[in-house]
Amino acid sequence: MCFDGKKAVIIGGTGGIGKFVTQELAKTKCNLVIQGRHFSKDMQCQNIKQIIQNFDFHQNDFFSNLCASNIYEEVKNADILIVCYGPFFQQKLHLTSAEQWNQYVSLNLTMPGVLISAALPKMIEKNFGRIIVFGGTGTENISGFLTNPVYAAAKTGLCSLVKSVAAKYTENGITCNAILPAQVQIESLSANEIDKYKMKMPQKKLIDGTVVAKTVIYLLENSEFSGSLITMDGGWQRNKKN
Repeated sequence: MCFDGKKAVIIGGTGGIGKFVTQELAKTKCNLVIQGRHFSKDMQCQNIKQIIQNFDFHQNDFFSNLCASNIYEEVKNADILIVCYGPFFQQKLHLTSAEQWNQYVSLNLTMPGVLISAALPKMIEKNFGRIIVFGGTGTENISGFLTNPVYAAAKTGLCSLVKSVAAKYTENGITCNAILPAQVQIESLSANEIDKYKMKMPQKKLIDGTVVAKTVIYLLENSEFSGSLITMDGGWQRNKKN
């Protein structure tokens, strides 16, 4: 795939997994529009055309504000849409409030869905589009989760959405895929958190964010992948006990 002149919008592209994705895409010749709260000097690159830092995903009347924002306008003209943002939520079901249901399903399922719907018309018109979202390990199948059922339900729905987009729009030159990583080693984790997560992993190491980002590039470059749910968990989900 030739990235020259392609417009890539990355939601949550300045921290966590998104930062790795931005850094990898910045090596290409696409034009980057990055949404995120934090911007560090090591991310500076001439390919980054715009940084959108002033949007709060936790504000009241979230979707009205999203649809009126410059993020939404940028997404409507994107050739590539990558949604990295999707906050993890761990809470037993009987302790989960209505507000928490609304917040975490909105951010992990409805928000990427709204953005995908916004991006599709222009992608159809151009007969080209690349969409990548991020799920959670083990959410590619209908499963039971003891401690994070709301998050898992939203991410399982997101996996279904990926399949639906691929089923309908691959014929329009649009691919849609999801990457499902276990815990990635990111800058916000404390030393204690890193040690805790390592103990859960069969290889006793966290997922390498650079490998995740290179997988994103591979999916963007190869149109043979559409509707794929790429598990990146180092074997963890096959050994875990929910």
